[in-house]
Amino acid sequence: MNTYRLNCYAADDHTLLTTYEDYVDSAISQGKWLIFYLHQTTSDDVTTIGSLIDYIQASGVSIVTPQQALDSIGNYVE
Repeated sequence: MNTYRLNCYAADDHTLLTTYEDYVDSAISQGKWLIFYLHQTTSDDVTTIGSLIDYIQASGVSIVTPQQALDSIGNYVE
């Protein structure tokens, strides 16, 4: 796993849930990692992120921290 080429997306109030779902579907189909990050949240963000978590869990993909992922598969670059 090349840890220098990870797909990261900001989770903010300007992004629709369907866009996040498209990112998830793409990562699943390509067998890639997908990282969402956020700095501040609004009540709308909390609702969207909750729905996104439900979507990811329904797809059968594990939600893990970066460290948990590295511990699981190792880091072949570093």
